[in-house]
Amino acid sequence: MDITLLVREFGLPLGILASVFVLLMTGRLIPKATVDKLVKAESDRGDMWAEAYKTERALRVEQDKIMRESMEGVRTVTEMVRTLDRARRAGEGT
Repeated sequence: MDITLLVREFGLPLGILASVFVLLMTGRLIPKATVDKLVKAESDRGDMWAEAYKTERALRVEQDKIMRESMEGVRTVTEMVRTLDRARRAGEGT
């Protein structure tokens, strides 16, 4: 877009107005309110992701705790079964 052509064609005031209109319509000039809304939306999205990350980490810590407790239970049961098996074999040998 050539601003000088618009100014020459319409005169200075109308040329500037036409230039602003063309810039707005092509998306090269964005109103401040729109920019502020976009920046706030990005900020809110970042806050949402940060909160989701914190929640995920807390859930992961709890899941790890449950898995450790479950594994300890499995080890205990495994040791009990092995002890009973040893006792049964020792009883059969007598």
